[in-house]
Amino acid sequence: MKRKIIGVIALTLCALMAAMCLTACGGDSDSTADSGSKSALVGTWGANEAEGMSYVFNEDGTGKWDAGDYAMEFTYVDKGSSVELSYKDANTAQTWEYTIKGNTLSMKESDSGVTLTYTKK
Repeated sequence: MKRKIIGVIALTLCALMAAMCLTACGGDSDSTADSGSKSALVGTWGANEAEGMSYVFNEDGTGKWDAGDYAMEFTYVDKGSSVELSYKDANTAQTWEYTIKGNTLSMKESDSGVTLTYTKK
C-alpha cells in the first residue's frame, strides 16, 4: 500500500514538472511580424489631435509616421500593451504604451507621458 502511494505521488510530481517545462518553453507572447501573428496595430491610424498626422503599421514590422510635410520610416516590435518604434535615419527609439478599443488607438509615450489618440482608417 505504501509503495502504491509513493508511486502515485511520484507520477503526480512528474506530470506537474512536465507541465511546467512545456509552459516555460512556450515562448513569449509578443505580437511581432516574425512570430507569424498579426499585430493589433497593423493598419493606418489617423491622429485625432493633429489633422494630417498618421501612423502606418505594416504586417512585416515596418511602418511610417507621417505628419504631412515630414515623414519617418520605422521598424516596430509589438509587445502586446506597448510598442517599441525604431526610427530609420534618426538612430532613435521610442516606447509607447497603447490600448485599442474598437477603432480607437491610445498611445502614451513612456518617457514624456504624452498621450495621443488615433482612429483606424
